[in-house]
Amino acid sequence: MFNIFKRKNWKESYELYKPYFDQGYMNCELAEFGVTEITTNKIIGLSLPENQLKNDTKMKRLIESVETKGWTNELPGTLHLYRLPNGNYTVGSGGNHRAYLANKLRIPKIHAQITIIIPLYIIKKHKAILDRLDQDIKYNDKSANGLNNWLQSKGVFREDYEEEQKYKYYCKKYDELVQERNEFLLQICNKHNMIPT
Repeated sequence: MFNIFKRKNWKESYELYKPYFDQGYMNCELAEFGVTEITTNKIIGLSLPENQLKNDTKMKRLIESVETKGWTNELPGTLHLYRLPNGNYTVGSGGNHRAYLANKLRIPKIHAQITIIIPLYIIKKHKAILDRLDQDIKYNDKSANGLNNWLQSKGVFREDYEEEQKYKYYCKKYDELVQERNEFLLQICNKHNMIPT
C-alpha cells in the first residue's frame, strides 16, 4: 500500500543539472520562463543539504510565518527552480527553505521563478538562428562597452557627446536581442512540451 507519510529523498541540485551545465561547459540552453505556478511534488532537488536547512534559523522563521499568516510566498521570484528535461524541478539560485517546507506541508502548488534547461540535442536544429542572435548580442554588447568606457573618461559631461545616444542605442538593441533570443528558446520549449504547466 502507498504510504503518504513516506519521507522524500531529496537529490542535490548540482547532480541533477550537472549533465547539462557546470562552470566549465554548457550542454544545454537556458530559457527564462518567469514566475509561474508549479506542482510542488515535482521539486526533487535542493541546492543546500537537507540536514543543513531543515532546522536552521531561516527555516524556523519561515515556519513561524506560515503558522501565523499561512503560506504566502510573497516573493516567488526569489524561489528559483530549474525545470529539468524530465519535467521535474530542482532549486537553483535560491528558495531551498520554501521548496523543502512546501513539500513537507504537502502544499500542492506554489509560485516560483522558472529557468528551463533545454538539452543540446533539441537545440541543434536551431543552432544557425541562435548563432546569429549570439553574434548580434556580442556585437552590441562590445559596442556599448567600448562607448561607455570612452564616455566615462569624459566625466560628468558625457551627455554632451553624441556618443551617449549611440551608447543608449546599443544598450537598447542588446536588451531587445537578449529578449528575442529567450522568446525563441521558449518557442522551442513549447514545441517540445517543456513549458511548465
